[in-house]
Amino acid sequence: MKKSFLILFLFIFGTILLQAENPVIIKGKWERSGKEVNLYKVISGRLEPVSTYNLDEERDFGFIFTPKYEGFYAIGNGYPGAKNNKFLFYFEPGDQLNIEVNDSTYRLVGENTAENKMMTEWYYWSFPMYSMAVYFDWMVNATATYVDFFPLLEEAIANPFVIRPTVNQHFNELFKRFTEVDFLSTAMHFLHTPRTAHPHVDEYPDFYKNIDISSLAHDDFLMRYPSGSSLLISLIYHNERVNGQTENPIPLTDVLAMIKDNSLKGEYLLSKATNIKTYLGYKELIDPYEAFLVTDDQKNRAADIMEKLAKVETESGNVVNFTHKDVDGNDVSLSDFKGKVVLVDVWATWCGPCIAQIPHLKTLEKKYEGKDVVFMGVSVDEQKDYEKWKEFLKKEELHGVQLFAGGFKSDIAKFYNINAIPRFMLFDKTGNLVSKDAPRPSDAELSILIDNELKK
Repeated sequence: MKKSFLILFLFIFGTILLQAENPVIIKGKWERSGKEVNLYKVISGRLEPVSTYNLDEERDFGFIFTPKYEGFYAIGNGYPGAKNNKFLFYFEPGDQLNIEVNDSTYRLVGENTAENKMMTEWYYWSFPMYSMAVYFDWMVNATATYVDFFPLLEEAIANPFVIRPTVNQHFNELFKRFTEVDFLSTAMHFLHTPRTAHPHVDEYPDFYKNIDISSLAHDDFLMRYPSGSSLLISLIYHNERVNGQTENPIPLTDVLAMIKDNSLKGEYLLSKATNIKTYLGYKELIDPYEAFLVTDDQKNRAADIMEKLAKVETESGNVVNFTHKDVDGNDVSLSDFKGKVVLVDVWATWCGPCIAQIPHLKTLEKKYEGKDVVFMGVSVDEQKDYEKWKEFLKKEELHGVQLFAGGFKSDIAKFYNINAIPRFMLFDKTGNLVSKDAPRPSDAELSILIDNELKK
């Protein structure tokens, strides 16, 4: 029943999509563990699920999708970062893949492209090494150590895989690099998986001692290889081990000099950033090299790391600096006003309770005129309402420091976990946080706090 449904599903939607988008059609049977099969794409040198097919007792599965790029994809299940239970293929619009996956490997059935036939030949050629390196928990490989693996490695080096070119020149160029990198990835994976015995560096074959990171990282190919990012990190660690530098790691500037491609430099920086514990530590690491975060994916991941660290800081009562534009388009930061007490008003033109505080805020500004108090308004109006914000400032004659943050996804909102307004925050003359949720100007308690800070 499920199989006939799958065929009908693929036929109906395949007909629609073939007319509209020239999709890839994948049909298969999954006869190994798991309740689902995933289709993965490669982004920034790692696998990310595109679609999931839930299996039933017949174990048939299928996917129809329009590829966003011509290149490598994977089919499998489990943690995306794990190499086991992942099978790599090459797709361009209009391709078909027909496979059967058993408990130890897979085979092509029916109609398949020349590119994926070559991918499969490579899979079978490298399988003796791959299975020992990746499926180390199998009974057959559970006791395998470097004594077993190194001879396989050296035999493969002595008898290299023979590439037969296809009519797809783009594939031919990528596939040559793919085999080189995939071979290296398998060899490195073996060294970094649990074994009953591990080799000393002196016991490594020459292959491991002659790895040239600069030649591998001279372009962005590792960003297009399914585990390129983790491979890069393991190679840098390996380089330190081979050169006896594990106690004194290679300085960051030297590592970045070895990596020629900027996007790969960004990946290395992000790998370091995931181990940072503080916002200030993150800023010290990333700020000098922010230009290396070149892809949208990298920028988004960096922003997520920074936001989490900033929230930890502010929840602990610490200060995280923020910078937004004023009415003239100039960058203005909280840190610009050290030496003065700063009252920050987070508001928006659409917020009734915010507007209701304006008369009280003006009274407060007049009260502290000429004293070391800065009144800073930070609007979280959306970007589309930028002009509306500027007109509102004129109409209401709002003075002081007026900044435009641009919505609740802005730095100040994320860093200080602001999801409702108005929000008032008070900072002392040294820039420290007095209150992350201060009384409103309509409350006399706010003046008490300000007066207390001015006396210090």
